[in-house]
Amino acid sequence: MGLALLLLAAPALGGCSRPAAPGSPATSAAGGARAREIPKVRVVRLERREMRRILDTMTKLESELEVALYPRTAGTVVELRVEEGDVVGAGDVLARLDDRDQVLAERDAEVAREEAGNAAELARLAVDEAKARMESAELASRQTERDYERNLQLFEGRETTSPVSKSALEASELARDRAGHDLRLATLAWQKSQLDLKAAATAVERAAVALDRARVALSYCQITAPFAGVIAERRIRIGDSAGTGQAAFVLTDPANLRTVFHRPQEELALFRGAAGDGPAGVLEVTATAEALPGEVFTGEVERISPTIDPDSGQFRVTARLRAADGSERSRLLPGMLVRIEIVTDRHPDAVVLPKRALRREGERRFVYVVEPPAADADAPADVPPPPPGESFRTIHRVDIAEGYSDEESVEIAAVEGLPLREGQLVVLVGSRDLDDGDLVDVDLVDVEDEAPAAEGNEEVARSGEPAASPAGTDGGE
Repeated sequence: MGLALLLLAAPALGGCSRPAAPGSPATSAAGGARAREIPKVRVVRLERREMRRILDTMTKLESELEVALYPRTAGTVVELRVEEGDVVGAGDVLARLDDRDQVLAERDAEVAREEAGNAAELARLAVDEAKARMESAELASRQTERDYERNLQLFEGRETTSPVSKSALEASELARDRAGHDLRLATLAWQKSQLDLKAAATAVERAAVALDRARVALSYCQITAPFAGVIAERRIRIGDSAGTGQAAFVLTDPANLRTVFHRPQEELALFRGAAGDGPAGVLEVTATAEALPGEVFTGEVERISPTIDPDSGQFRVTARLRAADGSERSRLLPGMLVRIEIVTDRHPDAVVLPKRALRREGERRFVYVVEPPAADADAPADVPPPPPGESFRTIHRVDIAEGYSDEESVEIAAVEGLPLREGQLVVLVGSRDLDDGDLVDVDLVDVEDEAPAAEGNEEVARSGEPAASPAGTDGGE
């Protein structure tokens, strides 16, 4: 009974099956042969644009000019003139210590310098007086010398009517000798007065030095800014007993920012080669900060250390940053964490495709290139005509070599055969289980509108080297 019911129901079930749509792959061809199903794939056009070799790293910013300011003398803080965040100029007074002792010391030094000046003036007068005495003694000496010579001639000339006595000659000789002695004493007094004047001038200089020292000590009671910048930190308060071992302020210049980072020694040739080939030997740098989303800052590598740290095996790189438009440099702050990208090489005319279109088999890399559409007469007999708006194409496998890459795209070049060209169609999605020469139904897509597929095993080669993936990974799925 049950077997009879099943036999009766079988034709009814067969009559309820859904017929295949005309022209679909499931439609039977003439003679009852089943048509071959044509796989549908999404394709994308090859682009030609610049690709760059980029090294990236995370680092912190620092100011080229940043210094902790220490008091030059000990004292009590009696005045604060700035707070954190204040903009100051070079030489501005930031704080003042108790300076009463230093003020008194300065006044005492001023008095000492005035006394030394007065003593120098007296010494100058003494020199003039001693010189006058010396000149007077010189005149007297000359006169006595002439008197003695005349008396000597009269004494020796006995034929004269009024001879000079011997006693008068001796008296004139004594007067001559006494005048010569007085001249020598006056000369010594004049020389001594000159030395006294020099000593007085030295005392004036010493007093001036003491005054300058007192003024410097007084200036130490004021903490001043050595350069223009911003107060990053204040560490003292009014009433504190400040000393030379405690920093009072931290001053920084946010307009002169730099970043210092380290790279492995294997990359030293990249930095040196790019610096030698680039314009004016400059390596370009771009920076982004999570604290400033959407903003890109530019700069250049300023210095590359010529030595390798033996402990870490790395070398030191210093780069200077600025805003892209040059008007917002102050938005970057010292200590801010930034991502740095350094362009070490450029390929301005590279053939590029999305990474998802790349397939891998071990160490080999290849893509499926779509041929131009064939005439309908060339289509196989077991292939139904394509629906309106669609076309069948033949694909060919092309082995390629990878070049530089970014997060979404990779530079490619054909290993052998005809070179790849801009505008060629390459299979983006649906390349799994395809073989060279297969016929596919293509659907051209816009890469920017196509959501990226999950690529759990693929790495982005930021350094420009091809990304490593397990053997057999299909980059097109």
